[in-house]
Amino acid sequence: MFRLMSPLLLGLALALGTASAHSQSLNPRWLGTWKSAEDTLTVTDKGFKVDQEQCKWSDTRPTPGKTCRAYYEASVSKEQLVKLLDGAEAAIKRQSADTGLKLKPADKQRMRERLTRSRQALAQVSSGKFKTVALMTADGRGDCDNVYFVDKESLYLVIDCKQAPETAALRAYARQP
Repeated sequence: MFRLMSPLLLGLALALGTASAHSQSLNPRWLGTWKSAEDTLTVTDKGFKVDQEQCKWSDTRPTPGKTCRAYYEASVSKEQLVKLLDGAEAAIKRQSADTGLKLKPADKQRMRERLTRSRQALAQVSSGKFKTVALMTADGRGDCDNVYFVDKESLYLVIDCKQAPETAALRAYARQP
């Protein structure tokens, strides 16, 4: 037989259910060790470790503090990534044409190679939106917006520097066994 909950218990159950549904704990699909050509990222339910920097997981967007924090940030779409890399390519072309900058051939080559690797990574990304994780260091987010997202079996890092659009990149990470 059914027993009806008191209005107070029903309200509490609904409130707890709502709190759980909006919880910002880290999704288990992020967990593991991920490797790119440039670095290694280890994700646990306690936080992110990028090379030697340890960032503790935060259920909400933190304010700059004494330690690095990882937290969910806004979503990113493949269309936004296309625009970001198109902007990087245009900035690289402008810099290459600007005789006042005098970019070294090796610098131009590195920028082109980074853009090529980014476009290769982008080709593997599904359509749609992806929830991102950002890292906030003790001094804030820094000059660039760097966010991570997971799609299929890969993790990606989006690097977006508004003051230096030619440095925008998309880096792919593979899960390590």
